Amino acid sequence: MVDGIKKKQIVIIGGDAAGMSAASQVKRQRPDWSVIVLEQGDYVSYAACGMPYYVEGLIEEFEQLVEITPQVFREKRGIDLRLDYRAIAIDPAAQTVAFRRTDGTEDTLNYNELLIATGARPLVPKGMKTGKRVATINNLNEARHLQQLAAGGDLRRVAVIGGGFIGLEMAEAFAARGLETCLVHRREHLSRQFEEEISTLIKEKLQAGGVELHFDASIDSIEERRNGVRIKTADEELDVDLALLALGVTPNSELARDAGLELGVGGSIVVDDHLRTSAEHIYAAGDCAQGRRMVDGAPIFSPLALKANREGMLAGLNMAGIDAVDRGSLGTGITKVFDLGIARTGLSFAEAEKAGLQPVKNLITTRSRARYYPGSAPLRVLVIASRRDGRVLGAQLAGPVDAVKRIDTFAVIIQQGLNLDQVLTLDLAYAPPFSPVWDPVLLAARTTRKMI
Repeated sequence: MVDGIKKKQIVIIGGDAAGMSAASQVKRQRPDWSVIVLEQGDYVSYAACGMPYYVEGLIEEFEQLVEITPQVFREKRGIDLRLDYRAIAIDPAAQTVAFRRTDGTEDTLNYNELLIATGARPLVPKGMKTGKRVATINNLNEARHLQQLAAGGDLRRVAVIGGGFIGLEMAEAFAARGLETCLVHRREHLSRQFEEEISTLIKEKLQAGGVELHFDASIDSIEERRNGVRIKTADEELDVDLALLALGVTPNSELARDAGLELGVGGSIVVDDHLRTSAEHIYAAGDCAQGRRMVDGAPIFSPLALKANREGMLAGLNMAGIDAVDRGSLGTGITKVFDLGIARTGLSFAEAEKAGLQPVKNLITTRSRARYYPGSAPLRVLVIASRRDGRVLGAQLAGPVDAVKRIDTFAVIIQQGLNLDQVLTLDLAYAPPFSPVWDPVLLAARTTRKMI
């Protein structure tokens, strides 16, 4: 008994972003508690978002992707980390987790509090199989496989299937390697996260970078052959040396489902604002857990790195007996396509319209720096606001890579519920190397205000 808190045993299933954030937080708050992490793979705490850049060759050493080694977690943080341990069943009534070791033996663990942090896996169409030349990129072993293929001279032509963030990053990675690269996408425009105006700019940049676009192309079949892959769409056949599936992800929620926990959007695990599931003493966090849209409270499935790390931290605090509330997510995302930075946050126009928020959309073209300063370039800023009260609901940017980090300013604006008039009062910094006198955030707010 320490500070009136009974010593507990915490069990965490999953050892990446959410799981290790939670484990570290519990040990920080309750160093005398037992924290056991069951991880079915070989690695924990690695830079998944860095994997496309490793395949591209920008990151030379595989080990650079490992953020914190298992030894650090065990020896410096006191976490009982068990690699190659697969959780196979949860019994909420008995408060136990059954697991299987690599040698096939099975056992159970008791828990006082349990966190499910099993993440998500790539979507693979029903009936389709992955292999050496039909691949996904979801862990370090898969990243190493792709890097070896791309660097080994065995590939000439590749296809990336899917137009989300991973698809865009991997298309750039292969093209930068000098490979003939096709991007195949089922819709006319890219991910629904981006408005058509921003999607058009991204498509133009892909083509300028040598990427062959096959849009509005639904996949009928992908067949791996001895020395290549044949992709059949409704309109054509593509023969490539490698097909990378980047169709999104689906939550690893089967353990929760089989234990009788409530599932929600896309099969993700339903949690409350303290990351508690529908079963007592069981929490969920990260890519397996349902999120909540910060603007309007709608349930969402949003598998993003910061969300996973933050939810893991908050779940750890709550399991340790410290009240911590999850306010939700804006889906803030940023990446680049060659030298074009793209970023988004908040609601899309369609989402805002569906939520009954009477949105208006405004796209402006301004400059990333003062017009006369070297390196000044066009910056597109798209703002979505409510006609009812002028509240900013969403924003998207496309322009120089360093300039689109302004999306963070918009994220704060939306999180704080500011309207356009309030945005215009923000005292943002100005100097010619960084911005025009009227920062693009302010200029976009001013011109959008005129539309309401």
